[in-house]
Amino acid sequence: MLGLGLLALGFWLLRPRAPGLQLACALAALALTGLDLHGIVTRTGYELARLQLKLSGLNETLGTFQLPRLELFEPGQSGWSYVGSGLYLALAGAALLLLGALVEVLIQGRQGRSLGSVLVGRPACKACQQRLIAGMSFCPGCGLKLLPVRRCSECKAAVSETYRFCPECGASEAA
Repeated sequence: MLGLGLLALGFWLLRPRAPGLQLACALAALALTGLDLHGIVTRTGYELARLQLKLSGLNETLGTFQLPRLELFEPGQSGWSYVGSGLYLALAGAALLLLGALVEVLIQGRQGRSLGSVLVGRPACKACQQRLIAGMSFCPGCGLKLLPVRRCSECKAAVSETYRFCPECGASEAA
């Protein structure tokens, strides 16, 4: 499960355009966490009890000096008391990853790309499935108008609407 979490973090940091893999990782993380919920709580309770047992010798020594005992957990508490909020956070993180991937799929689908090409990260024309390259204004296979692309006033490179400077030549793109 830790491996899936690290993979999800890598996706978030590197932002690869493969929402399908992102969806698969999010679903797997949700499923594995949900399926292993009881096991995680049980193992946590077991490990806390084991550590408390290891402290018994130290607690006897502390008792001879009339010092308070060291307690790792409250007697009668379950492992859920200690890991419940962390598990909820893990489930919420996986759910947010899933939601982000779904939103990206929907947004790219509305921009003229087919669902299959969006899921595997290879943009293709929604009409003819022709493979597309980032920054194209029209599909080379069927002529479908894709995203409106703003061009740099200096070097004519494709520039996103949100950019203030051209990523190719550095020219100011203030509107």
